[in-house]
Amino acid sequence: MNSNRIPWFDNVKGIMIFLVVFGHLISTFKKIPGNEPVLYIYNVIYVFHMPLFVMISGYFYRDGKYKKVIQFLFLFFLWHLINGMFVNFIEERKPVVIDPGHRLFEVFDPYWTMWYLLGMIFWYMITPYITRLRYPLVYAIVFAFLLSYSADVTGWFALRKLANFYPYFLIGHYLSKKNLLNRLKENLRKRQKGVLSLPLLVLLSFLAGMVYLTAEYPKITDLLLLDQSYRHFSWPFYQGAFYQLLFYGLSGAVSLTILLLTPEKKKLFLFHTFGLFSLNIYLLHTFFVRVFRLTVPETVYANAWLLILVSCILSFLICGFSSHRLVRKLTGPFIKPDLQFLFKTK
Repeated sequence: MNSNRIPWFDNVKGIMIFLVVFGHLISTFKKIPGNEPVLYIYNVIYVFHMPLFVMISGYFYRDGKYKKVIQFLFLFFLWHLINGMFVNFIEERKPVVIDPGHRLFEVFDPYWTMWYLLGMIFWYMITPYITRLRYPLVYAIVFAFLLSYSADVTGWFALRKLANFYPYFLIGHYLSKKNLLNRLKENLRKRQKGVLSLPLLVLLSFLAGMVYLTAEYPKITDLLLLDQSYRHFSWPFYQGAFYQLLFYGLSGAVSLTILLLTPEKKKLFLFHTFGLFSLNIYLLHTFFVRVFRLTVPETVYANAWLLILVSCILSFLICGFSSHRLVRKLTGPFIKPDLQFLFKTK
């Protein structure tokens, strides 16, 4: 591990991956009557946690990383297979049947969280060309609008999600290229006595606003996933595009706020380790979540605050287990395989 590595982004990634696990644990039970606090917390998380994750991925994107694309492609196929076999075993209670029509072999209709790996493949492939355009972010957003308007977008390649999240990838890349994060933080230090006051105000305003939105607009939960068409909400194009643009602005502002509030040089207890091994947690946590959903007693999921407490504790345990040294060693060949044999020697 690089000793000169700045803890800042690992801290952020650790917080985000914890929220990914926590959000997945509570998601199935968020709309049960009486679970309004669960729905509120879910909505708060889903405004920013994946947008910020994608933004960080874009921040560390560099041209010419063809080996990264191959690695993500390998991981996608491998973990699609592993997820398919596990789903068959845990949910359908039967072995995998070698049948071309089986869900397992629909590799471009990714299982659940696998869309993110597919996203990394395509974002890395298209970004060198998109960034040659004069206004790449504008084109990416307009394409996302058009795809969101269409009700007939294929589920293959998780195309709607890939297009709708791609602007965050470009934003992250732009922040890195222009060194905007460091400049923004430095400007806040110069203009304010306390660097945290403005970001903290933004965050508190967001939390208060989400109370109102969750209560008044129940369908906002569907919007946060960025995988529904405007017709799902009965919106014409101009209205859907306007709301989606507002969402980009809100999620972007909250994401930047969290980045500015997260310590740069101090390693956050547990979260820093979670961030270092966020890919391990991302790939492994779904197995625990699936089992939890099938086995959690009604006394837990029917009580909002008990569900939140149990899910919070389990999230720490799942993240801790998945990032443990022994687990990393055992799963290493499946998560960080040595693929050098695939490449030509000079």
